[in-house]
Amino acid sequence: MIFRMPINVEILDHTRSALPPKRFFIAAAAETLRIVRRESRSNARWEASLTVSFVNSRSIRAMNRRARGIDAATDILSFPIHEPLSASASRRRFSVLGKIDPRRDPAGVVRLGEIVIAPVKAAKGAGEFGHDAGEHLIFLFIHGLLHLLGYDHETSAQDARKMASLQDDIFSRAARSV
Repeated sequence: MIFRMPINVEILDHTRSALPPKRFFIAAAAETLRIVRRESRSNARWEASLTVSFVNSRSIRAMNRRARGIDAATDILSFPIHEPLSASASRRRFSVLGKIDPRRDPAGVVRLGEIVIAPVKAAKGAGEFGHDAGEHLIFLFIHGLLHLLGYDHETSAQDARKMASLQDDIFSRAARSV
């Protein structure tokens, strides 16, 4: 039996950019949750929700300066709600998803956080990955969602390889499912 976690993706476009249809983001989110759930051997079954905001380069630069102390525009930022678990804690818990132990809100929904993407900045990096602009937005969205789920490529080379592997696998599967 294949279990799909229901996911709500709220999209806020503050740029009026040409974005892929919402169904692509939902498919990518569902595939991410499915693969990460399998990876973490989780039996967690709940509804999840997240927001993805598209902003201009000036706005993401200001956010990057406030959040990370880096005064430069970036293509993506993630603002997770849940703290990542230690490796030993994640092996002991069955409700874990990825590297977080999600908490439900009063309505029973797990709010994962917010992903912020600067489409103009993202388009400049798309060719480096062999993507067109729309594909690269989905690729970055998956990257951001993995961060919301506790994955971090900046902690170690091993974590970077794991996150890159998951991201590539999810992207290729999500592209086939739409």
